[in-house]
Amino acid sequence: MASRYQYFSHGDGWWWRLLGANNRVLARSAAPFATAEAARRDVETVAPMAPGGTIEVGVSPDGTWRWLLLDGTQVRAVSSHGYARRMECLRAVDRFRGCATTAVRVEQDSLFGRARRHARA
Repeated sequence: MASRYQYFSHGDGWWWRLLGANNRVLARSAAPFATAEAARRDVETVAPMAPGGTIEVGVSPDGTWRWLLLDGTQVRAVSSHGYARRMECLRAVDRFRGCATTAVRVEQDSLFGRARRHARA
């Protein structure tokens, strides 16, 4: 299976996340969106900027390494989880950059709901 973006409703809004071919979460949106369409539009902006965009890597308050994709000062995407070592975090950045532009788009009613595939733009 190819890498894919999922749009899903959870808690306070719609989110997106990028899953690798092995179904592991590589990245997610930095904040929720009011609608699924707004989450889709965000991916259409984030995907092309991922390969060469500004990535900030640092240690989070819980002591793990995380990365952020920045558009100026605005955080557009974040690592899916924290990493014990900086090198693991940097490898995660490489996986994100490699999958972001080619991933298919899938919408779900919720994290555990039905999926609907959308054509890539």
